Amino acid sequence: MESTSYKFFVPGLPATAGSKRAIPFARMNGKLGVRVTDACERGKGWRSTVQAFALQAGVKPLSGPLHLRVKFQMPTPGYMHKGGKKNNELKANAPTWHTTKPDATKLLRAVEDALTGIAWHDDAQICKQEVEKVYRVNEVGALVQITIVGGEG
Repeated sequence: MESTSYKFFVPGLPATAGSKRAIPFARMNGKLGVRVTDACERGKGWRSTVQAFALQAGVKPLSGPLHLRVKFQMPTPGYMHKGGKKNNELKANAPTWHTTKPDATKLLRAVEDALTGIAWHDDAQICKQEVEKVYRVNEVGALVQITIVGGEG
């Protein structure tokens, strides 16, 4: 029987699926070709980590409309800590929400790309999304939840 939801944590510093860059090049036959590269160098490694933890959690491709929820837990900068980065206690005025780069949508796209063929057949199945970026002292990474959407709409 097919599961209706999965929830797992991916440790590590989240990376984006970044903007794509097209680089023209001349082929051996003289025709022009285009090589597409990802602007984020860490993106490939992060996508591999997401895939590994999804497989470890027993994720299998789901069918039908899906709800994807991802909470990106970003590291806190040293200035937010009492007495510097080595102290795990945050200052009283330390913010909860991560409002600097990278963009939440680019982080989410990396997770979507990584889980295509693992959690869903095509990322077009994702019809509902929730994404958060928060600061965390410990447990930096991404909490991923995938659920089959019921009859509501």
